[in-house]
Amino acid sequence: MTEALGAAVIGCGYMGDRHARIWSQLPNTELVALYDVDRARCQAVAAECGGHVCESLEEALNRRGVDLVSICTDDQSHVAPCQAAAAAGKHILVEKPLATSLDDADAILAAVREAGVTFMVGHVVRFDVRYNMAKHVVEAGEVGEVVHLYARRNNARASGLRIGARTSVVFFLGVHDLDLMRWITGSEIVKVHAESVRKVLRDVGADDTVFAVIKFANGAVGCLELCWAMPP
Repeated sequence: MTEALGAAVIGCGYMGDRHARIWSQLPNTELVALYDVDRARCQAVAAECGGHVCESLEEALNRRGVDLVSICTDDQSHVAPCQAAAAAGKHILVEKPLATSLDDADAILAAVREAGVTFMVGHVVRFDVRYNMAKHVVEAGEVGEVVHLYARRNNARASGLRIGARTSVVFFLGVHDLDLMRWITGSEIVKVHAESVRKVLRDVGADDTVFAVIKFANGAVGCLELCWAMPP
């Protein structure tokens, strides 16, 4: 039997809790370490899933037995933990989105390439059987050439009120569909026109809704509808 890989989870919020639970349950992984700036939150996850509660990012990365790291911090806070994990020689699974700016994305990619570690962004929808089937039938030529795509991902305003000041509806929701459109078509996006509106979430400085028209390198066009202003 292959020796279990040891995992550390950095950031024990909504997604970090799920990463910790899964690492603790998979047959070939073991949850070794946890770190969050909110120690009480970290302790709550440890009580449920196991793992050592660490006092710092460095302690978690250097904990004996850690082979891989889940980075589950806020969207805009991925750079420092990714750089530190790469420098420590740990393999990395970072929650989507990779980053919230091109500079941050470039900094993360430079760090993991220099370190030569395995690196993956958690685009989980690729593993949904329905989307996977869509990818398969397009690749197999069963539906002919892709002409246009339409994606809609709408959410209740509770999400916008909770995290709208720290990220955006595009980073939080739209990243899924932008990734899927590129993945299914096998083509890169070359042009985007988008419009947004702020009414419901104006007080938190967040867009309620974004509509985008997208052009792909292969000539296909896409339409993307995003919203996190739906009633509860």
